[in-house]
Amino acid sequence: MANKRRRGDSPPPLFSTPPAIVEHIARYIGDCDDFFAFLSCFQDQQGGETLGDLGHFLALAATLDPTDLWPKFRLRRLTSSLVPSIRCITRFFTTIYVFEVFDIALLQQCLHPHNVVELLVCPPQDQVDKWLTTPVSKLPLQHITFNSQDVRTTDIFLEQLESMPDLVSLHIENTTFRDLDSLFEFIQASSKLVRLNLSVLFLMSPSDHLHSEERFVSAKFQRRHLDILIAWLKRSPVTAIILKKWDFEEEDETSAELLLEAVFGSSTIQHLVLIDPTLSITASRADFPM
Repeated sequence: MANKRRRGDSPPPLFSTPPAIVEHIARYIGDCDDFFAFLSCFQDQQGGETLGDLGHFLALAATLDPTDLWPKFRLRRLTSSLVPSIRCITRFFTTIYVFEVFDIALLQQCLHPHNVVELLVCPPQDQVDKWLTTPVSKLPLQHITFNSQDVRTTDIFLEQLESMPDLVSLHIENTTFRDLDSLFEFIQASSKLVRLNLSVLFLMSPSDHLHSEERFVSAKFQRRHLDILIAWLKRSPVTAIILKKWDFEEEDETSAELLLEAVFGSSTIQHLVLIDPTLSITASRADFPM
């Protein structure tokens, strides 16, 4: 017969807690400080065995900001030496929020099949081409932020955009295009896109033999582009739309007004920013429906 613990005996040490139980409890801790305080209770000679992969949170907290590690995982720094530990903790998350990390191949090594990625920062202009060398479309992207004033770089991005069918959110700002057709064809074909930010877009002007350097003009949405946005708003549960410094041809004003009707008639939009000098519109609302 097993010996019963006598009154006054100390309780079993924490390190005897099964690792699966420790992990289950940790997942329900929503505060960063509380999470790390809980893990620190197991910092003893057998803590590594008890914590399992959770121990990598404590190790990484010595190098990375703990508030970036829990309850959401925000990746702002990545080196080869960090990859093994980061891969051990990415299994605890679905979405990986990536900031100033531009090595796509290295980032791939950190992911599990269930992970999705949000690329929230575009590299500096002199690094965008290198960033696209390993196609960003190889990542399981949910969101991407892009900006480039080099039309050739934009062309490369648009080619890769076609291979991002699971994109939920797209942010393009301060970017120069040859034309907008490829971008709007993607919006038209997308079945998952629900957040869109198109701000301060430019078109490369027709070649001018009197000027040796390329010139750019503010982009104007054509009627077909406006119609695509209207159809997108009607078929998709759009939650956010940001259009800054957008413009259109005078003869397309009716389509622009129909776009506004579709925007303000939406029952799903939670975040809206519209800045349109032509219609003298500046709208910003964060509580839809009204």
